[in-house]
Amino acid sequence: MKTFFSILLVIVISTLLTAQPQKGKVGVTAEIQTQQMDFLLPIFVNDWVSLSPAIGVANISDKYTDLSLGLLMRYHLFTETVTPFIGARFGTLLYIPEEGDMISDLILGPSFGGEYYFNENFSVGIELQLNVVLSGEKSMRFSNPDGTNINTATAIFATIYF
Repeated sequence: MKTFFSILLVIVISTLLTAQPQKGKVGVTAEIQTQQMDFLLPIFVNDWVSLSPAIGVANISDKYTDLSLGLLMRYHLFTETVTPFIGARFGTLLYIPEEGDMISDLILGPSFGGEYYFNENFSVGIELQLNVVLSGEKSMRFSNPDGTNINTATAIFATIYF
């Protein structure tokens, strides 16, 4: 029983001491999304808004490189231990073959999720996305060259703030 109350006390204290990072904090995020893994650099513009440049790279031997570049904007609905957010993603997916022309697809869409702050230096979160992809004229990434593709996606992420 004593152990139970000790654990409960630690949980209550840690919950009271946790806080979302303040304006000017910068972090490093690893995000896993299906077969894709992106790295983000979240920057809190103010206590409510963060901007995150994003990059993802996959190199397939001497055949091609797949590069994703983007920007995420999140508006945090309140600044608590658990913080829901709404946001938007903008970016490009680049297929760069060793031989031939580069092919690009544009991606944009809204997102919604939540982030749990263990303290002001570490958080984990989930994100739900609605992606609109404008495929390049020769792109076969979504089997829809020069077309528009709409899909849902999810992501989980962990962030360390400095």
